[in-house]
Amino acid sequence: MPPRAPSWFNAFLSRCDRRSGLARGWCTEIPSGVIRDSTLAASGVPAVAAAIVTRDSVVALHVAGVRRRGNPTPVTLDDRFHIGSNTKAFTAGLMGLLVDEGRVAWATTLAELFPELAATMRPEYRAVTVRDLLTHHGGLVRDARDAPENEPGRAAAARAAGDHQHRLRPAREPRQGRPAGGARAPSPFARVTAMDIDNPPLADPAGRLNLSIREWARWAQAVLRAASGGASPWTPTTTGALFTPPVATDSMAMGWQALRRPWAQPGGRILVHDGSNRLFLSVAVLAPEAGFAVLVVTNQGGSGGDKVIPGLANRLIRLVTNGQQLH
Repeated sequence: MPPRAPSWFNAFLSRCDRRSGLARGWCTEIPSGVIRDSTLAASGVPAVAAAIVTRDSVVALHVAGVRRRGNPTPVTLDDRFHIGSNTKAFTAGLMGLLVDEGRVAWATTLAELFPELAATMRPEYRAVTVRDLLTHHGGLVRDARDAPENEPGRAAAARAAGDHQHRLRPAREPRQGRPAGGARAPSPFARVTAMDIDNPPLADPAGRLNLSIREWARWAQAVLRAASGGASPWTPTTTGALFTPPVATDSMAMGWQALRRPWAQPGGRILVHDGSNRLFLSVAVLAPEAGFAVLVVTNQGGSGGDKVIPGLANRLIRLVTNGQQLH
């Protein structure tokens, strides 16, 4: 059996399912030819997983390749991939539930969240809010003991990858760590044993989630429905806050970059993000008004993943926007 996802993650997805009224319909494959062995060979990646999601169902799922280079064990739909910074949208969604329950507010500051640390925080960070952090406006630097590189609340946007939440790390990064609430289930994929080169444990909320393409597709469906005005796990006010940049000239919403593309009609709005821990690479593209989402992930980071992931995501988008029937 593949390793199980953390218990909090399954509970969160179930809650989203209940609140969104999600349909459960799984298709076993994206139409033939969309992911080919030749694509894997040309790019040099061991495996890829992909999904096409609509508001009503997960229309198509597919995996191809092997769990690790040099080993013939095939990847499965239930194997968990590391999605890097695409974790941020989950963190924002969890915070949205807490906001709706009145346990925290978007305007809650770090000093209010951590009163026991307020006296030793740099003054510039005490007034940084939950909204600032989730929209990449916190101004945080690699070592939080140093002054922010941008004034908190007005940090530059356009950080789809390698953003400041990834850079919130201690001066000396621990090699091993466990998230609050229990041990992390091991990934079925090969790991570097000489040293831990995953994102550091402190970056759990920003970039260390491992999940299967099935689980990621469930989440994308919940977000797609909510962002398009349908059933939502969150209140209307919170839903708007999650997917709308707080600054008109900024593209960064909470865990998503909000952009416009002519193929995403009507309206042209898309929510997009990528993620990597240098060993995996993932891309999520949601078109709320157009009513579909595309997810792609590979167990190869760096230039190898860069060669296949953007092209495959574009092929899936063209598949949907050209009106090809999916079965």
